[in-house]
Amino acid sequence: MNRVNAKEICAHNGVVIGKNFNMATRNKATHTYWANPSIACLQQDWWLLLHDDRKNELHVFMIPSNSISTSAVKIRSDVSKPNHIRIEIRYDDNSFEDTKSKIEFLPWHIKTLRLSYAEMLNEIVAEETKEYKNDYKTAKMLSNKDLESKVTEKYSINKDKKTTRQSTYIRNAYISEYAKRLADGVCQLCGNPAPFNNADNEPYLEIHHIEWLSRGGLDIIDNVTALCPNCHRKMHILDNKDDIDYLIEIPKKLCN
Repeated sequence: MNRVNAKEICAHNGVVIGKNFNMATRNKATHTYWANPSIACLQQDWWLLLHDDRKNELHVFMIPSNSISTSAVKIRSDVSKPNHIRIEIRYDDNSFEDTKSKIEFLPWHIKTLRLSYAEMLNEIVAEETKEYKNDYKTAKMLSNKDLESKVTEKYSINKDKKTTRQSTYIRNAYISEYAKRLADGVCQLCGNPAPFNNADNEPYLEIHHIEWLSRGGLDIIDNVTALCPNCHRKMHILDNKDDIDYLIEIPKKLCN
């Protein structure tokens, strides 16, 4: 998730974020949120957004101007970011204490947002781009053999490359169509037929990235499954490990 995503999510949930804000995502190695706002932030109303990619939440804080003294914070000593503060907040610390200054950010916490809507928006709405629609029309006209060749070609290019992150995520239409054909109208999680047909009278299934695009997952056939809308939302809301492990095996079985 980037700053643009975070601000859009806040706006959707009725939280207005000013221009003066910083965002930090959990560092998997240290299990802390790292933020490096400039010292000048302290003299203005300042927003801090902490993205918890494990619980799929966004913690929002609004720190009023002059609430924190410059003498109370840890200033970065490296030359790459002079005049910037070093903030490290441990993951799962309910007081949101900065381990460097021992300042607790909990008093300035205004809201915690669940990100299921935003994740679904970013991963499904990508299908609506003009390029995606054009490619999808082409993909639907290909034979299974030609489509498989397209997917294999795309896989060889992208298997070691992270998907580009923007306000929406770039996806490949050929991979989506191929995954839906492999599913053959049946949800690959619950095993039930698609709940309805789309405007083209085809079973309606949604493409789900097992490792989410927003978490750095790749848009390759080994990382996608076709799910009914209900199961797709379940995966983004519950993020259940047993379901994830089950879905991981499906592309391996179908592609071998």
